[in-house]
Amino acid sequence: MPVWCYYSIFYRQGVACGNEVKPGDCAVVGIDLKKILVLLLISTLLPGVSACRSPESGNSAQSAILSSGDMVITRSEFEDHLELKMAAYPMEIRKMAADFNSMVMELVNDLTEEMVLVRAAREKGFRISENEFRKAEKKLKSDYPEDAFEKMLLRNAVDYSFWKKRFRRQLLIDKFIRRELLEKIEITSGEVVSYYNQLQTDTEDQGKKKEKGRMSEEELVNRIRRRKAQNRYQGWVRDLSEKFPVKVDNEKLKSILKSGSAPKEKG
Repeated sequence: MPVWCYYSIFYRQGVACGNEVKPGDCAVVGIDLKKILVLLLISTLLPGVSACRSPESGNSAQSAILSSGDMVITRSEFEDHLELKMAAYPMEIRKMAADFNSMVMELVNDLTEEMVLVRAAREKGFRISENEFRKAEKKLKSDYPEDAFEKMLLRNAVDYSFWKKRFRRQLLIDKFIRRELLEKIEITSGEVVSYYNQLQTDTEDQGKKKEKGRMSEEELVNRIRRRKAQNRYQGWVRDLSEKFPVKVDNEKLKSILKSGSAPKEKG
């Protein structure tokens, strides 16, 4: 599972590159909010890292390696993210040019997709209220006794205010995906019956005890909706990327890649 990960129902796979990057392949997964804390911390261990921040000055815009509208990721920020990403790989990754370059382009893809989704969400008027944030934070902390959560942030040198901004961004992306994709998928009664019968057949084929009536209609519908969302997600995000393209400074990218040149864009 990629290190760079939304807390939401999706995580990204694949590679994207080129002057205007298109998000790569995606898969629907059921990620529990309480289990994603470590992944969120991985992307926030450096207090100075802040993906997709608005440019503070002309110098920020000029040093941007990724940009979309008023959102930029400077080369320095990108390198910070890269250092964090490398923590999940073998130490010798720096010496393996092909693998290192694939990892860099995977990060380009990850950050690109996030920028597309955040811009699209803001354009549609999506926001995370303080009340929504507090409820999500309370749910996240519920598995941690007393002040264990705060101690974990301190132990990893993560500033709470920065973590809050990062977590709020993840909530925004999740809300946007759920409202604009998942909840708009229609499910017919025929699909529910067909899926239920298939589950029973699969259970019998695997030699397991048949459990008719154990799964509610709502659970069946949710499973079908997630499956259909998985099939539609890639095209949906690609459509969004046409409206909110992300530009890459290839010269800066080439200086990071071991080969000295960016991989060719895949069609």
